[in-house]
Amino acid sequence: MQRYTVRRGHPWRERDHRAQVASAQEFATDAFAGPVRPGADPAGVGLGPVLEWWESHADKRLTLADVAARAGLSVRTLNRRFHEETGRTPMQWVTAVRIRRAQELLERTDHGVDRIAHLVGFASPAHFRVQFKRLSGVSPQAYRRTFVAALVPS
Repeated sequence: MQRYTVRRGHPWRERDHRAQVASAQEFATDAFAGPVRPGADPAGVGLGPVLEWWESHADKRLTLADVAARAGLSVRTLNRRFHEETGRTPMQWVTAVRIRRAQELLERTDHGVDRIAHLVGFASPAHFRVQFKRLSGVSPQAYRRTFVAALVPS
């Protein structure tokens, strides 16, 4: 790298020197911080947009690699940031989203539990029932009966 001596009193030389310094600082920042990945969050809004996207696609079979690619992060960084922002693992979060959606379907439709399990993204109705009871404290059928009983006028 060449070094230039800047003489005082020559405005054009000082301007050129300032431009070179700014360019060098920009290069150093990019070299050490790395380029911003597509879909990354340079504004610092967190995972909000990715969570909204994932919530609208919770019924799909997405891998962490799919979600990380959407966020412009590595899987490891996604896991770390996810836990920092939500206090949960990605799997815990998406399971809770699916259960909330299942509760809505149990309240508003007469679909069977097996169909609801499939609609919200669970591969197995048995696994759905286990997760539903674990998170809500009652079985899907008991939840529906409680909700329907509350709607029927006495």
